Amino acid sequence: MTRAGLLKAGAAVAIFGGGLRIFTPLLAGVDGAIWTEVLYFFIDVLLLFGLFAMYLERLEKFGVLGGLCFAVAIVALASIVGPDPVRWGVNFYHLGALVLSGSLAALGAVMLHGKVHRRAAIFWLVSFAAGLWAFMAVSQIGFTIAGILFGLGFVAAGADMIRHLEEAGEPASPPA
Repeated sequence: MTRAGLLKAGAAVAIFGGGLRIFTPLLAGVDGAIWTEVLYFFIDVLLLFGLFAMYLERLEKFGVLGGLCFAVAIVALASIVGPDPVRWGVNFYHLGALVLSGSLAALGAVMLHGKVHRRAAIFWLVSFAAGLWAFMAVSQIGFTIAGILFGLGFVAAGADMIRHLEEAGEPASPPA
């Protein structure tokens, strides 16, 4: 497999994970069921690999600040994969989700500045704003909107990656 093939696979994973994340509000009311926990785990792993691919595909455009935002986002996303414990009075899922959303918003600002994955950047910035509004207003619909925008960011990033790789003419597999 070539670099482009690996990155296109990562783009497909980002699209699939983001698409699944968009539809998770339909699962409202079934939290705690083992199959929903498995689905959330699967989505988070897909988003983790998709985020790696997105970063590596345009590494030179992110700079040091983008690298820092990416690293924080990866750690935050990895922290919410799996069971969601409450330790020392801290809900680690909520903390990880807040840090993830904030770091993706900051990465989004870097992406806009670098003129890369602009649609994903806008979705992540608006998702963060919607999440803050939802937190302050204690609005479940706000959290739902923030989650949908979050997923759309991954779908947009994956689609942008595929378009950029195809425009660059990089083959997805080595010549025979």
